[in-house]
Amino acid sequence: MVFGKTASRIVRIFIIASLIVTNSCIDEYWPEVLPKYERLLVVDGQIDSEEGPYSVSLSLSTEVDWPFFDPLEGCIVTITDDLGDSEQLTEIGNGKYLTNKQGIKGIPGRSYKIEILTPQGKNYQSDFMKMSHPGVIDSIYYKTANKPHPEFERMMSGLQFYLNGHHENNSSFYFYWKIEQTYKFNANYRIRFYYDGQMRRFFNPDSLFTCYKNDLIPNIYLYDTENLNSREIMDFPLHYVNTETKALSIRYSVLVNQYIITKETYKYYNDIASLNDEQGDLYSRLPFQVRGNVYNTEDNDEPVLGYFMVAGKSTKRIFIDRPNYLDYYYSDSCNLYGPDAELLWIHRNEWPLFLPAFPGTGGASPAWVDYQWCVDCTKSAGDLAKPEFWVE
Repeated sequence: MVFGKTASRIVRIFIIASLIVTNSCIDEYWPEVLPKYERLLVVDGQIDSEEGPYSVSLSLSTEVDWPFFDPLEGCIVTITDDLGDSEQLTEIGNGKYLTNKQGIKGIPGRSYKIEILTPQGKNYQSDFMKMSHPGVIDSIYYKTANKPHPEFERMMSGLQFYLNGHHENNSSFYFYWKIEQTYKFNANYRIRFYYDGQMRRFFNPDSLFTCYKNDLIPNIYLYDTENLNSREIMDFPLHYVNTETKALSIRYSVLVNQYIITKETYKYYNDIASLNDEQGDLYSRLPFQVRGNVYNTEDNDEPVLGYFMVAGKSTKRIFIDRPNYLDYYYSDSCNLYGPDAELLWIHRNEWPLFLPAFPGTGGASPAWVDYQWCVDCTKSAGDLAKPEFWVE
């Protein structure tokens, strides 16, 4: 079972009930939201069977027609196991709380709960939830796939990813996957000049040319074996990566985080997904209609959004070099012009401006580009630092 649409980030953002990106051709329906559904606690956290630290993010829900991330700071957050061991998380800012790497451990077969004390004196907690043993990801693979473009009358070229896996115990299990993608990409041109009131040579043209970008795929992926004889998962479809962006342009990596969750956790995410339309976007109803596993200890009628997940976890990562057999359509709208004084002055608030050179001039003639991301990969939300896990 797969819920979500890669083209839209609305699923993940509605799960944390804090931030909305409205990028869809589907008509959105916003029902009237009562005041009691604003400024609600939003919990997004987990403890799993892999080594910590484990994180919990706390925020407050905002108005539907004016959404933004509103972190809840100054809370006391504690994770406790069924043997009475507990750890108070450290606040690191922006509503995020972390355990110590050498702190509480997620151990399959044990049960865990979260407790939250807000600066206003409100107490929230979850009930104990038992951690399952992790499953096995046998393989991640991909196939070439063409899909209709949502805006243009042509097909998109790309790769469809799949997963094979199993659980070694012969009983019913519930699977949930979170997928992260990381890719290496280049700016369209190297920098040869910069302008800060005067045209100057730029002597390190590769310094802003290559970046790495990491994204969480916003789709919800669920699978249960309750009514199946086999505990194996074969050819389960994951996300689709097209060539409309630079994701596949040089080298691409996908990390699959597989969680074995409880039936209650499965029901929560399945209910969240059931709010979606057939294409997977949370437009028809709002997530306050789905209650998570955290509640106000003194007022059980108070809605609390989000979830504290307890799960057995396994991971697998693969790398892919640029598939040269695909048709690439990522933006190449970086036209070159002769820079004139008026144009450079109009953009004076952006100084220093980086400029490439006209091809065929041996780097001697500066050119104006439409956008700075054409020459500076960090302007495309890229990171210059190579990730620790990256291999060429």
